[in-house]
Amino acid sequence: MELNKIIVHELNKEINVIGASCNHSNSLLPIDEKAHHLINKLDEKYRATNVSNGVFDNSPDEIFPINFRALISNYNDNNFINFTIDSTNLLREQIKNINPAKGGYFVFADYNKNGNNLFGIF
Repeated sequence: MELNKIIVHELNKEINVIGASCNHSNSLLPIDEKAHHLINKLDEKYRATNVSNGVFDNSPDEIFPINFRALISNYNDNNFINFTIDSTNLLREQIKNINPAKGGYFVFADYNKNGNNLFGIF
């Protein structure tokens, strides 16, 4: 596996509480042994559950696919970081008023595995 970029953000949301907040990273994590290990484990876990990819909703009002296509059209570290922050904020807005929802850590990774370029959101 070749790891190209990785960043982690925290989404804070308690079960049965209205409201949510984010702790964003402002820089990419170093590409080291720990980062490789983390992405390998996450990739293996999600492949084992057969939930390894998704298809974008092409509705004109869906923000995530529009933002992702914009990222791909001008791909660099700064745009990657901004895309992950925007995506985490979008999720925060979607769950902030849902009582059973809870937060957690979100890992965004650009990596290559078995000849495929992958963009993982874990």
